[in-house]
Amino acid sequence: MALRFLPSLTPRIIRVPIADGDTITLQEIIDQSRVIEEEPQNTAYERIVLAAGKTDLGGGISTGITGTLQNAQLEFEARTTPISTGTATAGGDSDTLVASGSTFQADGVLRGAWIVNFTDGSIGSVRTIDSEQQLTTTLLVEGASNDWATSDTFKIWNILQVEVSAGNLVAKDANDLSIDSIYTSFGNQVVRTGDTSASINASQATSLTIIQKILQNKTITDPDTGILTVYDDDDSVLFTANIYEGKTVAQAYRGSGLERRERLT
Repeated sequence: MALRFLPSLTPRIIRVPIADGDTITLQEIIDQSRVIEEEPQNTAYERIVLAAGKTDLGGGISTGITGTLQNAQLEFEARTTPISTGTATAGGDSDTLVASGSTFQADGVLRGAWIVNFTDGSIGSVRTIDSEQQLTTTLLVEGASNDWATSDTFKIWNILQVEVSAGNLVAKDANDLSIDSIYTSFGNQVVRTGDTSASINASQATSLTIIQKILQNKTITDPDTGILTVYDDDDSVLFTANIYEGKTVAQAYRGSGLERRERLT
């Protein structure tokens, strides 16, 4: 993978080439940005992305990664090459295209693809691929006649879903204001997937810390009071609970036969 850096724009652009596929992880963005930053012609520029995260919370759990683009946005290379082109061979209506010389299915035309009638200047999208030679489109708009007529020439572009995964990508502009981290490009629909496997929020982190303390910290079962006490890191009382010798609450704990503990409070 080799991202392309366009520093002359504001915000700057880091581009994912089509040849590199339709998915990039945040770690790949960070790693490739570091390579770009170290190239001699780029040393005068500020860093492309600042990374934070992977803080160890104990128990094999760490926070997820957040990358903040510095006066920059991520762009997936525009898909400007049409997936299919041709000429209508029969007069239809505003939503039926017949082209006997076409191979729509073999070309890989997808539902939702953009289609342009270059003869009358109208545009629409593909509803269904009816056969190799016929498409049903949305009603054409913005053209001279807004229909499919014999000899109308057309081009079709698929809209492909691309993904930024395994982390949280955000961006700031030259004035340190938040902006969209994605630069919208032709033919791409960008999906951003957070680092759900490793990321935890503050509430979850607090819960994990408490669980760790209950499992690891000092605990005393007092036979005089029949109370279990869990202590905090500073030796203050964290939780207490009544404990009993049997499964019922008939007899408080007296030093042996602990079978029941009430809720920690």
